[in-house]
Amino acid sequence: MSNLFTVVAGMKPRPVGAWITFNIAIGKVAEALRFNERLAEAIMFGLITNQDVRVGDAKGELIDTDQVSIGDVRSKLKFIAYNDLQHWLREHAKRPLVGYRDNVIAELLTEGNIPGSTISWKKFGDEVRNRCNGWLGKGPKRRPARGFDHKTIQRSVKARLG
Repeated sequence: MSNLFTVVAGMKPRPVGAWITFNIAIGKVAEALRFNERLAEAIMFGLITNQDVRVGDAKGELIDTDQVSIGDVRSKLKFIAYNDLQHWLREHAKRPLVGYRDNVIAELLTEGNIPGSTISWKKFGDEVRNRCNGWLGKGPKRRPARGFDHKTIQRSVKARLG
C-alpha cells in the first residue's frame, strides 16, 4: 500500500502512514470507548464524514470524501489511516488506552527518545501516559493508571532495546 501525501479539502498535506482495516478500526473504537461494535461503526462513519480520519480503497488509494457520497465511500471503504484514528482516540477516550502503550513506546524510541540517554525516564514515562490517557485524576494529584506504572513502561522499553 502506498504511503501517499494527500490533500483533501480542509486538511493539510501529510503522509497517510499505516492503514488498518475498517473492521480493526471499529474494534479499536469499541475497545477505547467501551461501546458495542454497532455503535463504534456509527462513530467511524461520523469520523469519516467529518474528515477526522482518512479512508482508503482496496488498493490503499485515498478516497476523497469531498467528491463522493457516503454511500460511495461505504462501497469502496477498506482501510482507515491508523495515525488519524489514534490521534482521535487519544483526544476522546476517557479510559487509559493500555493497548496502545507498547506502540507509543515504539514510536518514542523510533523518534530518538531513549530513556536514560536522550530523555529522562520520568519524562519518557509521562509522555507515554500523556499519549495513552494513562493517568488517573488531574493536576498534581494524578497518578499512573494500571498498566502505566514506571516499572511496566521500563520493562517494555528494555524488552524493545534488548
